[in-house]
Amino acid sequence: MGGNLCTFAPNLSTQADATMGKDLILFVEEVEESMHNIDRQMRILQMNGVLDRCKGIILGEFTDCGNEFTYESVEAMFNKMLKAYNIPVLCGFPGGHGDVNLPLVMGSNVTIDVRTDGATLQFNIDGNQQQVNTADITAPASPASVRMRLAGKIE
Repeated sequence: MGGNLCTFAPNLSTQADATMGKDLILFVEEVEESMHNIDRQMRILQMNGVLDRCKGIILGEFTDCGNEFTYESVEAMFNKMLKAYNIPVLCGFPGGHGDVNLPLVMGSNVTIDVRTDGATLQFNIDGNQQQVNTADITAPASPASVRMRLAGKIE
């Protein structure tokens, strides 16, 4: 569940809240947003217990987002915030507003496996399985692909 953070976070506790279930794999991405606002929206999720229900988090692209805090990146800010949850966090998934935008099937059963050499997502939709291996993804040079390259996800 998830998507653009500043779009879905305000829906908490409404009829449109898709984060009410247990055992969530949360996907978060953002475009042209301040780091301050990204932090605030994540704290709202945290205070509403969404992060407690997460079994893993997929960080998509944070295209043209601010860096007004002392963190070196939005991903570094997330890393510090999420460390206490002891769940897998996949950084730099090519989904969001960047050059490469792989689909995520919201609401499907998914298995996430994060390793130092890459990560895999396996979707199970009505008994059919599809696997995405981040180590196999190639993308044109963009901020997201640069982050993935630095993280060892692509060459």
